[in-house]
Amino acid sequence: MTVFPEVLARAGRPARPLGVPPLHLLAGEPRHGVTRVAGELARATGAPTSTELTLRGRPEAVHLHVTDRVLARRPAQAAELVERLARRTRLTLTAHDVPQPSDGRAFAERRVAYERMLSAAHAWVTSSEHERRLVAEHCDTSPGAVIPLPLILPDVQPPARTVVAGPTIGLFGHVYPGKGHREAGEAAAGLRERGRTVTVLVIGGPGPATSRRSPACGRTPAPSGCPWW
Repeated sequence: MTVFPEVLARAGRPARPLGVPPLHLLAGEPRHGVTRVAGELARATGAPTSTELTLRGRPEAVHLHVTDRVLARRPAQAAELVERLARRTRLTLTAHDVPQPSDGRAFAERRVAYERMLSAAHAWVTSSEHERRLVAEHCDTSPGAVIPLPLILPDVQPPARTVVAGPTIGLFGHVYPGKGHREAGEAAAGLRERGRTVTVLVIGGPGPATSRRSPACGRTPAPSGCPWW
């Protein structure tokens, strides 16, 4: 098994074969989407997993799905953790929630942290071309590549059901300030004023840190005449 051979070739690094799949570190709260997809991908590929960030036994290679909010309270702390891991093993990363100007005041700190994390890694990928372009635009680091998230289907398919009918704006994942829920509601209300009915469908609740700050955080009032689910 090789680790991201096309990424390593672009970065000028060797893609030597591994005897076993890399250890997949499952960091963060188990309900978080990044942690869940890391575990699902590890199971689908038969890779060993661990939640021990101390890397007991010093595995030859480790893969980590990384977002600063999962790893630590501050982006700089997340970068320090990744740099420690990279000094102990051949570390590869899948970068999620990459920094972008819409992060607001957090953008500058997150940009520096991601630059440090990706520069420390042996190789890195994102799950979309959009995210890869954001990294290339805002972070000074080695080139990465794109490996789209696979659709992992359960063995038994649940019966199909209609959640909401008609044109719908969907928002997925944790609810937190600045993610775009208010903007989605305002856009739907604007369409309604033009005679088009649009529903805003929110799948997900406040993240652990968000709900600690305020029990009501994330419950954005629906714009007038705009249905929310």
